[in-house]
Amino acid sequence: MNKDNSSKKRRNIWICIIAAVVCICVAVVCIFTFSGKNSYVLAAAVYPDDIDQSEAALEAMSYSDDFKEYLKSTFSEMLDTSDGENAVYSPLNLYMALVMLSEITEGESRQQVLNLLGSSDEESALDSASALWRASYRDEEGLTCLLANSLWLRDEGVEYDQETIDLLAQELYCSIFSGKMGTEAYNKALRDWINQKTNDLLKESADKLEMESTTVLALVSTIYYKANWQNEFSAEGTETAAFHGSKGDAECDFMHSYNSGIFYEGEDFGAVTLTLEGGDSMWLILPDEGSSAEKVINSEDLYDMVCAGHEWDNSTNAMIDLKLPKFDIMAETDLKESLPKLGITYVFDSEVSDFSPISEEFSELCVSDATHCARVKIDEEGIEAAAYTEIEVNETAAAPEGEDIEFILDRPFIFVITGSDGTALFAGVVNNIENEH
Repeated sequence: MNKDNSSKKRRNIWICIIAAVVCICVAVVCIFTFSGKNSYVLAAAVYPDDIDQSEAALEAMSYSDDFKEYLKSTFSEMLDTSDGENAVYSPLNLYMALVMLSEITEGESRQQVLNLLGSSDEESALDSASALWRASYRDEEGLTCLLANSLWLRDEGVEYDQETIDLLAQELYCSIFSGKMGTEAYNKALRDWINQKTNDLLKESADKLEMESTTVLALVSTIYYKANWQNEFSAEGTETAAFHGSKGDAECDFMHSYNSGIFYEGEDFGAVTLTLEGGDSMWLILPDEGSSAEKVINSEDLYDMVCAGHEWDNSTNAMIDLKLPKFDIMAETDLKESLPKLGITYVFDSEVSDFSPISEEFSELCVSDATHCARVKIDEEGIEAAAYTEIEVNETAAAPEGEDIEFILDRPFIFVITGSDGTALFAGVVNNIENEH
């Protein structure tokens, strides 16, 4: 009996030893995995614990005139569909990236960016971006709008201005990374960060991004959005019909609803809105017969209506018989071509650009690559969307009941997704329905 007890004790001791060794091994693996995954992080963004959404919305609205001017400037360029393709971008995401760019530049380089942003000075742009960030950031049931900013630095003996880095981190909630430029590991970390922040919606585009060995830094801004309709479409009401696109007719699924609402009329277009959880909205803008999306995009009425929101005067109560095609559109924009058309040229020319606020070590720096990518898809339940903007700086030169109104979106139309404060989060032109990526 004692012998048996002794054997059991020895077995128990060995079991404990083996278990301890296993735990240590697992812990070591976890430590190395964790440190490897985060080896480039200098400082992770610290988000505010409790955002007063109402207060943030009021603060953001105080900058609405500036944002409206920026919206007017970027809409026609970013939504250029003269080639007949679909177009989509995130005004808010691009705005955040440009504000970051303004913070690392000086002189005329900064002024050109501020001009496009509609801001009178650097402080105004920073305050506006910070207010828009807090007003737009949501993570609740039925509505997700996650914003993220990051700065990717070269770690090879470059001295960066700590005050500028701290400002980006504190005011724009920017995470700071440092690594060896041009290496596959650092590039992978960049791609993984973007894909994580955009829920892999833009993986095909993000996975092509590469920072070169001559890259000094990269600015990246992302947005991920997911919202349910306040009144979901019934799947039973979805029917197949023809969408008369710029490339010809295509059969697609049309969602259907019949509800009381408000019909908005502008010069050359009609519009309705769909309410999302949390108070966000999706504007559906249909050019009149004989007009075009391009003409409407350049119409002053469009911006007045979107910025005025539901207070737009030229509207009427109606029963809206809506037929809306399900769609999934994505577009990638080369900002090296678009931004110069919008007045930003100095940052692309190393002979005149000024990046002294971020580092005094380089006499000639310029933006070598700049990309914006966005995707929006809708179905009976709601919307899922994402966007990123990446800007690389290099040390070498670059170059109620009423009348019935039938609103059938069976030809090219425009959409704008706005936050509860009216900020334009995403905008696009649907010229053709292509549901597969």
